[in-house]
Amino acid sequence: MKGTFTAAEHDASLTEPARARAGDVEVSPFYIESKVSFQEQRLRTLKHGHTFGMFDPRGDISSADGSSEGIYHHDTRHLSRLELRLNATPLLLLSSNVQEDNTVLRVDLANPGMSSRRLRAELIHVNRQKFIWNAACYERILIRNFDVLPHELTFGIEFGADFADLFEVRGQQRARRGRVSAERRSDGSSALRYLGLDGVERVTTLAFEPVPNRLDDARALFELALGAGQGVRLVLRIAFGSRSQGNAVARSFYT
Repeated sequence: MKGTFTAAEHDASLTEPARARAGDVEVSPFYIESKVSFQEQRLRTLKHGHTFGMFDPRGDISSADGSSEGIYHHDTRHLSRLELRLNATPLLLLSSNVQEDNTVLRVDLANPGMSSRRLRAELIHVNRQKFIWNAACYERILIRNFDVLPHELTFGIEFGADFADLFEVRGQQRARRGRVSAERRSDGSSALRYLGLDGVERVTTLAFEPVPNRLDDARALFELALGAGQGVRLVLRIAFGSRSQGNAVARSFYT
């Protein structure tokens, strides 16, 4: 009958890894099955002066064990987590690229389907643009509702810092470490601190605009009510150290 096939024909159609998983052949000890494409594994990098950032294609910084992602300042990872969440859910990746001069990272994201909120997939568009300049990372986030219906959304930015040096990131274990702490400085800013064994304090400051609806030492939450076709702009400045930063470049970038 057309459209049917025998078990033997099915086995013959399997690739070598598939036959191995099916139990027909012994699995090679050198075989590694990957569930993520090489494109998804490639990191995006930005750099200026003594500061550089390594981000995943979504523009996030994952806090997973063994991850080298982060923003480093003078060879210390001053930010080891930065993840966007829409209604507590990761976003779908549409596109991601760094400009040819390696100055600006541009990322386009969309919502997954959310049946509990009657929201079909890819109706909420999120555009991220970020760059590093003078010991700070600047990011502009544009969120737009392309649905014909209004939606109430919770947009979260989760953050953290381990202040690991490059040797620790590469796997070296320290017998002793300094003390990490965090504080909410104001309604729109939080600070992550590390007092090292050398007596030097290292500080990462995150400033949000507009002021989040809720902010603590690890997360900023924005409650958004977007009508059909409406959008909102959020900006984030992450500064490293106590050095004062000029905002002229950032203001022109955010507009």
